[in-house]
Amino acid sequence: MEEINLPQRFKEKLDSAEKKYHSIIYNILTNFENILNASTLEFFPEYNNHGIIHLNNILKIQDELITSESFKLLTVDDITTLITATLTHDIGMHLNYDGFQTLINSDLIFSEKWKRKWEEFFLLAKKYNESKLNNLFGDSEPIIDLPKTKQNFRTKDYLLIGEFLRVNHPALSADILKYGFPIANNKVKKLSNLLDDEIHILNFSSLLSKSHGSNLRDTFNEIEEIGRKGDLISPYNIHIVYLMVILRLSDYLDINKNRNRKIVLGLKNFMSDISMIEWDKNTAIEEVKTHWNDTEAIFIGVNPKNSLAFVNLKNLFKSIQYELDISWAVMGEIYSKDANLKHLGISYRRIQTDIDDVISFSEKVNYIPKKIAFDSDPELLKLLIAPLYGDDPSYGVRELLQNAVDACKEYKELSTNSKYKPEINVNIFKEFGKYYFEIIDNGIGMTEDTIINYLLKAGASFRNSDIWRENFEDSKHHSKVERTGRFGVGLLASFLLGNKIEVKTKYYNSDIGYNFTTHLSDIQINIIKDSTIDIGTNIRIEINNETFEKLMNYKSYESDSVLNWKEWYMLKDINIYYNKHISKDIINDKVYIKLEQNDYTSVKWFYESGNGQKTICNGFQIPNNEVKLHSKIDLPEYISYYSGVMIPTLLIVDNDGKVPLSLSREKFLIKEYTFNNVLVKSISNNIFKTLINYSIQNAKK
Repeated sequence: MEEINLPQRFKEKLDSAEKKYHSIIYNILTNFENILNASTLEFFPEYNNHGIIHLNNILKIQDELITSESFKLLTVDDITTLITATLTHDIGMHLNYDGFQTLINSDLIFSEKWKRKWEEFFLLAKKYNESKLNNLFGDSEPIIDLPKTKQNFRTKDYLLIGEFLRVNHPALSADILKYGFPIANNKVKKLSNLLDDEIHILNFSSLLSKSHGSNLRDTFNEIEEIGRKGDLISPYNIHIVYLMVILRLSDYLDINKNRNRKIVLGLKNFMSDISMIEWDKNTAIEEVKTHWNDTEAIFIGVNPKNSLAFVNLKNLFKSIQYELDISWAVMGEIYSKDANLKHLGISYRRIQTDIDDVISFSEKVNYIPKKIAFDSDPELLKLLIAPLYGDDPSYGVRELLQNAVDACKEYKELSTNSKYKPEINVNIFKEFGKYYFEIIDNGIGMTEDTIINYLLKAGASFRNSDIWRENFEDSKHHSKVERTGRFGVGLLASFLLGNKIEVKTKYYNSDIGYNFTTHLSDIQINIIKDSTIDIGTNIRIEINNETFEKLMNYKSYESDSVLNWKEWYMLKDINIYYNKHISKDIINDKVYIKLEQNDYTSVKWFYESGNGQKTICNGFQIPNNEVKLHSKIDLPEYISYYSGVMIPTLLIVDNDGKVPLSLSREKFLIKEYTFNNVLVKSISNNIFKTLINYSIQNAKK
């Protein structure tokens, strides 16, 4: 059985005072050790250690934080209050099922309050969005009513109650100190009846225990309510603000990896992202010690295994430094007024770590140590995607194909390899019982900056960046390559195909490639450096059976879709293979008639027999073109007749992205073309020549 070990200075302070203080603490210790040794953290199956190991670590850290000069100023009331609050500050997390039922369903003095808190929490939990549900439980299934009996509880039900206890555990610890630890049969176990005779210690211990979940200054009013108005320095001979500093900092600083249960470490399949983050964060801490060159600094040596652990450690260290700064500021405000207490302080003022220099650290690890995620709220992104595209996976294919086509054209522009042949492979297949859509291009690939600041950022088009303009615009600021994608929603529309996306990419002149796997609701994307990746980009999406069947049976699906997903791109300048079959030539072999116009890079037209009119912009079909031709010139009646019937297929090349397309790129945002008159004349002339040739041929007969 594990035991709680009090620091030697704390023991000596207790032993030197009246026996009642010694009795209070050791009475609590006995009862508390029994509770903790019996605890299985039933509602926290994936959490790190919040038991005796954690408490012994905190007590040791407190002993280090309190300077010798400060310890002399502390009273036995201080030490008794600090130990009592330290022992109980996490006690609410050790409730089991029976204790929780007592907490919210008994007739005990505190039960009505906690029943109300639970009901409010449960109503809120039913409104959790998909991201919140995934973070807490590992799935997006909405919260339903809890089972009536423990036998029917699922792991998710335990985790939900655990989240309630986690959120409320500071306030719950205060009530447990006052009223007892809830156990089975609507009963409580008092930690110490002796505290009832020392009401000032009981009240301040409860407040101190609760305070580690609050801002320091927010506790001042309650301190004055328990003590005396205007006395924040030492009400009832207790330096309560100083004790709050000690407890919150010691709790923060217990971050070493020995808090983890090593027997199960690495064997768990975490449901909760919060649990995974907590474990990864603690296991990344290698050492915590006084800095060798700065005695007022704590050095924390770390080795985070991925970018999520790195980001969370950076945030943790930022929070610790904030607490250090606030603690020193508040202690100065409170104790500088008293000549005897103005030197009351702690051993450290700052922290230093070996990840402070991110650039240097980045060279040592195989991932990108940065905060990386979709740069917008996942629910908002879904609201953006759905109205644009509905649930048609064909649009997802088009968006990815546009990015791939652009990447190939950009590589061809920059490459010095005259033998370069742009190629895109689009595959749908089943592997190990799962269905996948995959698109692979040998284009320009992506840099770290492109991935983070453009690919994963909604509405941020790389083609609007200074780097792109420098590479692909001429001296007159005209694009040297066709601009297909322009609105920055490419990867987001991929979620029309599936929820899980794997990306591998390597920039054409880089030695290092990158790979990552992500879900739209991921709070952090871990991007791995990989030198084995080929130049270009490979995107694989896990799809469901329904999407797989739609894409496989595209002929029957075509009637339900805006466009056959294999016929978005109509040119042959890039070899596009669909499940290893080359796409058919639709445009390149036609006889074009070029228009003399100045609006776009070029406009050509031809007659499409049998299939009706198509509009092609930079190689991609615009499926719902409602733009009509209108004659604004006097034409013979027969020419007007023919021009109204034989509307041609248009082939527009628009390097500068000037064509007025809708955000979904399925239609034009104009009622007539700017080159309307030129096109009508060209059609009319063509019809006129055709009729003359027809007449001449008949005359010869």
